[in-house]
Amino acid sequence: LEYRLTPLGESLLQRADVVFDALERMFEQDFDPSTSTRRFSLVLSDYAMVLLAEPLARLLRAEAPGVRLSFHQVTAAVADFQEALRQFDGVVVPPEYIRGHPSAPLITDQWVCVVAADNALVGDKLTETDLARLPWVAPYDQTLVSSSPPVRQARALGIEPYVEVSADGFLAVPFLVAGTDRIAFIQQRLAQRFAGLTDIRLLPSPLPNIEHLVALHWDAGETNDPGHRWFRQVLCRAAASFDLLQR
Repeated sequence: LEYRLTPLGESLLQRADVVFDALERMFEQDFDPSTSTRRFSLVLSDYAMVLLAEPLARLLRAEAPGVRLSFHQVTAAVADFQEALRQFDGVVVPPEYIRGHPSAPLITDQWVCVVAADNALVGDKLTETDLARLPWVAPYDQTLVSSSPPVRQARALGIEPYVEVSADGFLAVPFLVAGTDRIAFIQQRLAQRFAGLTDIRLLPSPLPNIEHLVALHWDAGETNDPGHRWFRQVLCRAAASFDLLQR
């Protein structure tokens, strides 16, 4: 005789950890990070993960060695941020993606262009003509790319980007540009980290200077939770320790 869970049972099982964590918070009067074994979860891009993971890991190890943390990468399949706020402790994305929820700024950056180091079609700077005639690499497919500031700015100038290649994230973009005639826009902090790893050139954007702000968003119901408040403060301190809000 064999027992199998129904589809409903499978669905409920997947949500069990979330429910148990919620019950734990209901009966938690105080939060002591030095002894807590609470699990926190974040939805964020691979870009934000690269910048935040190291300083955050250091702080957690020093202050809360028992706290568990799970990262969930923003992908085309995980782009319903309103739903994500109900399931996770925070969503780290630009403010324009989430409205009407509490937030705290974490990272300030700006968009720059990347081209292959040997791309003879591009000189010392990229022009609007280059944006129109050269193929693009996009960090996400059409579900997210249309709302990115570089694409919006290009379209405001009457330029419809030809996206030849897309990837679910930012880390692959420089490698999809290297050795080709493709162009791409990525965040300056990330581009600088890749400058010595692959054959690319960083160029200023021909579009108006576009600031890139990334913030932590959370469900308002978590605002006064002691553990969640501590976790938000740790994230902000991690960003501050690497001057991620300075530009």
